[in-house]
Amino acid sequence: MASSFNPLPRLQIKRKLSDIIANTWNYKLVDSFKTGVKTDIQVWITNISESYDAVGLNSKNLNARCTIDVVAFSEINETGIHEVILKLLNLTPADFDGVEVKVIQVLPLNSDTSYINDSSEGHVMADVSFEVSYFYKRG
Repeated sequence: MASSFNPLPRLQIKRKLSDIIANTWNYKLVDSFKTGVKTDIQVWITNISESYDAVGLNSKNLNARCTIDVVAFSEINETGIHEVILKLLNLTPADFDGVEVKVIQVLPLNSDTSYINDSSEGHVMADVSFEVSYFYKRG
């Protein structure tokens, strides 16, 4: 029997974002960073959380916010890392067409860059957190 499970909106949003990163922008999407990769850029979606507010009393509708943390990593490609972050900062609701929920807003929350200059572990890493707002209908 086929599963009729409809994934949580955050999983749908993560899958769409993964598709954008890997197939539209052609970056390597990873679930852990690999060392020894000098100029290639690795991108990792490290955290996703959702929060909800009821639209009205006894309503099945929720205002939902999905906060997503993404990290980009390279041993020496500082410019490339910041190109990824800039693309993430410029995401719009239209980028999430095809997701079952109606995305209302994509809002960057914060971003930073860190540099490790140890000769054996040197790298540049930048991250961004952003919020995807949407309506969710329960049941």
